[in-house]
Amino acid sequence: MAGISPALGASDHAVARPRDLVTVLSGEELFRYFGPSRIATQKELGHNPANYTNAYFRPTGWGIAQGLKANIGHNGASFVGYGDAWTRSPGADARDGHVYGTFLGSTGSLNIGRSVASPYGALPVISVKIGR
Repeated sequence: MAGISPALGASDHAVARPRDLVTVLSGEELFRYFGPSRIATQKELGHNPANYTNAYFRPTGWGIAQGLKANIGHNGASFVGYGDAWTRSPGADARDGHVYGTFLGSTGSLNIGRSVASPYGALPVISVKIGR
């Protein structure tokens, strides 16, 4: 088999680097693509909404049946039905042995402080190149 490296199982010819076509956005990308929140208010949240994004995740009925949570109004009426979703931004290792991820909260906030074992959703995105 010419061109195949048996040790690596790959071609020895130049190959384009693979790209993820389906991914999850980082926290920075959530702000870049969705902008700041247009519904979060100081009155409703009890603090400055400037650090909230306009990206939101609404779990499906199937997702809720699998254990995803949906906001029931504790953060204000504007956020009822929205849930938490993981981002691909790095989280942190804690001294208690848990690993914490960065997630989009139901109010549009970005948070670190929940174990990656928490049943949160995801907002998959597809990379599409239009034109040449």
